[in-house]
Amino acid sequence: MGNVFPGSTAAVYDLWTEGKVEEAKSLQQLVANAEWACKKSLALTKFGAYHFVGEQLGLKLETFSPRKPYFPCNQSQREWTIETMSILSADEKAIVKAKQSSKKAAQRNGTH
Repeated sequence: MGNVFPGSTAAVYDLWTEGKVEEAKSLQQLVANAEWACKKSLALTKFGAYHFVGEQLGLKLETFSPRKPYFPCNQSQREWTIETMSILSADEKAIVKAKQSSKKAAQRNGTH
């Protein structure tokens, strides 16, 4: 999951170590639901990484093809992966944006 949603995955740990146990548990439930696709197969994990990260970086789908003997996922598997992992997409974007804002504020204040 760290390759597909690194901000959310790290935020579970951060919230837990900050003592925000209920927030950590809530986010972990979303992470675990999205992770279901990763547990199904390597091809679905790689497709998820492509769809949610690689495509935004301008990388080609072929870059994320599983090595032999694994087969790439078919169209219905791709749709299911997007649907399953999408539950975490908005949270990931918000977490990453908040971390970037916090980092910029710290740099302006000289407290990085």
